[in-house]
Parts: sequence; C-alpha cells; structure tokens
Amino acid sequence: MATAKRKASQDRRRSFGERFDLNTVSLTGPVIAVWGRNGDVFVRIQSPNLLSLPGPQSYVNIVIPGGMIDGDPVTLQKGDLLRVAGYVRQSNFQESLRLILEGAGKRTFFDRSEILQEDRLAWKRIYIKRRNSIVQALKVEVLVAPAESQNFVDLEGIVSEAWLYPRDDHEDLFFRIAIYDEHTIETANEGNFGRKKRYAHYINILLPEQRPVSSPDERRISIDIKQRVRVRGELRCTWSVESVHDLLFSTGRSDIAGLLQRSGAVSDELKTINTQLETLTVVANALVLYSR
Repeated sequence: MATAKRKASQDRRRSFGERFDLNTVSLTGPVIAVWGRNGDVFVRIQSPNLLSLPGPQSYVNIVIPGGMIDGDPVTLQKGDLLRVAGYVRQSNFQESLRLILEGAGKRTFFDRSEILQEDRLAWKRIYIKRRNSIVQALKVEVLVAPAESQNFVDLEGIVSEAWLYPRDDHEDLFFRIAIYDEHTIETANEGNFGRKKRYAHYINILLPEQRPVSSPDERRISIDIKQRVRVRGELRCTWSVESVHDLLFSTGRSDIAGLLQRSGAVSDELKTINTQLETLTVVANALVLYSR
C-alpha cells in the first residue's frame, strides 16, 4: 500500500514537469582572443566592470560548441564587438605540468640534472585535472556600432561550500553553488520523484566585504551549506597564486608523491615556483536567501 502511494505521489510530481534553476548570462564586449579545441570555438571577450569594483581589467571565456549557433556556423574575429546570450557551465580539463612550468617561465625545468634519468619521462607525462566555469553561448551577435555595455548573470543554486578570504582591511565572502538547470546532463542514477539525477554546473560567488555590492546598509550575509540562493551579478575573473609543489601535492596521486619524494632538490624548488590560477566568478550585486 505504501509503495503504491509513493508511486502515485511520484507520478503527480512528474506530471507537473521538472523544475530547473535559473541560469542566464548576457554579455557585450570586444573580442580579445579566438581559438579552437576539439571542434569547438572559444572566444575571450573583455568584460565591462559595471559595478565599478577595484581590480585589473577582466575578461570572460565563451565556448561556441561546434562553432555553430542554431545549426549555423559563426563568423567572428579578434576586435569584433560581440553581444552574447548563454548560460554558465562547468569546464573540466587537464593541463600538462610542462605548460604550467612554461607559464611560470621555467621552460627548461625538465633538463635539470637533479631529476633522476629514470623519472624524467614520468615528470613530462604529468597532467593535472583542473576545473573552471565558462559561458556557453546560445546566441552570438556581431555588432557593427557601439552598444550599451552588458554584463549580468542571473542564477539559482544550492550552496556547496563557503569560505572567507582576507583582504588588507576586511574579509570577502566566497561561496560555491551547484546549479541544476535545463542544460544539465542526466546521470544513470535514479533521483527524486522517479527522475534521473543530474550533473550540476558549479560557479563561485563573491560578496565583497561579505555583502552584495548594491546592499544599502552594512549588514553582513551569513551563508549556510545546502542553502538555496538566487544571485544577480556580473562575471569577472579572479586570480589566486599557488606553488607548483602544492598544486601537484593536492592531486593526491601516489605516483606524483613518489616523484616528489625521490627528487628532494626538485621538490624544494617547486615550492618556490608559483602558478596563477584563474577562476570565473560572479560578483553579487543582489542576493536572495531562500528560507525553504
């Protein structure tokens, strides 16, 4: 009897249709780089700082799957002024240690005599799993005349983690949300109400001085894990610095740990070599904390 009631409840929920999180992006900016990878076209555009926040000029990376929008190939080049509509998704990729060291100005690192000959090939074959967020384009328009700057994103999601980042005279609040929108991919596992579970998109949210930029008062926001939120803000790249040694150690791989242990002098030098990590972040202009 209980099983029949549960199935009837699932059927009623299914009949109302699946509900998805809000996830929309609108950007206007000049193209500063274009490249291809695995058949997709990637575009980097300069993102306007409409919130007038301090910091360096920022940019946003955009992917156009297959180089096509609605089945039509795109035409664009560096210097074009683009208007883009799309959504935020997570991008998982692997980066070679060779490229990381080259980016840090250590192109000849693998030629060091301190690296054991039998380990040299293993060092060169190290790839590190990385993740970032990216904007997937649903619409791309090349503008022929100057247009009003746009940089806003509307998101809903569930808080998966939160942390404070100390600045000179204050602390910023970062939190990461999981977004289950209509673009997420179903898994093979059963979820609630007879539906499949989905792979979420993830992105970091920044509250400067622990409050939204448009907040009219000095209230600090308190974020709870698994809390559901709605965010309006603008996209910016944030950067952090980490030593190559710590980056390798954080992989938790036993083969890398063995290489570090066998090459003491090399391991020590890697602690002095820093790499810059880029993260696409939403700077919150407004924030709603749902109570249920």
